[in-house]
Amino acid sequence: TEACPTIHRRGAGMPICMGMSQDVHEILPRSRGGSISEEANLLCVCRTGHRWIHEHPTAAKALGLLRGSHGAFDA
Repeated sequence: TEACPTIHRRGAGMPICMGMSQDVHEILPRSRGGSISEEANLLCVCRTGHRWIHEHPTAAKALGLLRGSHGAFDA
């Protein structure tokens, strides 16, 4: 397991993460046309960072952690 890389993209109120990666996040979700077989679409993140990404989609998009139209997820 590697350290969560979201610490290097910290900004827009994202919490500092020093944890180990636990989740695999899809930058462009499969429901929006993303692929889980495309390595560039995947990001290993800690649980706290993953939760933050989905709770703050606008900020996460600005950081490059989300792509595409997320409809109901936009806040």
